[in-house]
Amino acid sequence: MRQQLERLVRTNQPDNVVACGYQKLTVTGASAQALTVPTGAKYAFIAVESVTTTGFIMRYLNLGATTEPTTTDGIPLTHGDKFDLTSSDDINRFRVIATSLTHTLHIQYYK
Repeated sequence: MRQQLERLVRTNQPDNVVACGYQKLTVTGASAQALTVPTGAKYAFIAVESVTTTGFIMRYLNLGATTEPTTTDGIPLTHGDKFDLTSSDDINRFRVIATSLTHTLHIQYYK
C-alpha cells in the first residue's frame, strides 16, 4: 500500500516537497516521546526498526500531551512498518512509546 506522502512526492512538482531533516529516535517504554521537528516541516515519513520482528513493539497517538500512548493503548506498530504524518499539527502532536525493550524510528521530514 502506498503511503500518502509517497503519492505527494511522486505526483507533485519536485520543488513542492523538499526534505528538510532527518531524525533517528530511540524509543523506550519509560514514557511517551515526542519528535524533534525541524522548523517548517509539514510532512514526515516514518520507518520502524527493531531486532524484535514479531508482535507489536510500539504504540503511537497524534493527540499530544493531552492523551499519550501507553504500553497497552494507542496505534500498534511492528518492525518494518512505514507510515506518514501529513500535517504539521500531526507531526507536533505525535507521541510514541515502546511496549518492551528499545526500538528505533527513522523519520524523514519534508516542507
